[in-house]
Amino acid sequence: MQIYCTFELLIKQMAQKVKTILNNFIKFGLIPVCMLIVVGVHFHHRSKGLSAWKGGAFGMYSTYHPEYSLMYINGVNYRNLIKNDNKKSRALNNYFYYPTKRNLDIVLKSSRQPADTLQIQIWLPNLDAKTSTYSIQLKNEFSYINSN
Repeated sequence: MQIYCTFELLIKQMAQKVKTILNNFIKFGLIPVCMLIVVGVHFHHRSKGLSAWKGGAFGMYSTYHPEYSLMYINGVNYRNLIKNDNKKSRALNNYFYYPTKRNLDIVLKSSRQPADTLQIQIWLPNLDAKTSTYSIQLKNEFSYINSN
């Protein structure tokens, strides 16, 4: 009986140590690593052109939603041309969320532009809080030369 009680006490002590070790691992190991992963993923997405993170809750993103961006191809508002075509609109929104060369190629191939050289402008909304004026401002302008 004495050995059984000692063995039971030893098991309880080991279980308490394991619980403490697991608790410390979660608090001081797992949670900080998860936070660093979130920060790393954010900086990776930021380098790919997503909105800057400016805090938390409802004001988390301080820039306009990418769907409010405008693309002009050879002086024509491309979003107005494709507003009834869901496939082209998704391709354009995908480019605004992830502005990569590959996504731009998909947008331009789906647009079936007749010219080999295209003048492309990306415009973003701009709200001046001091004067309460809304405007659009040129974010990027470049020439695209079709490689086909």
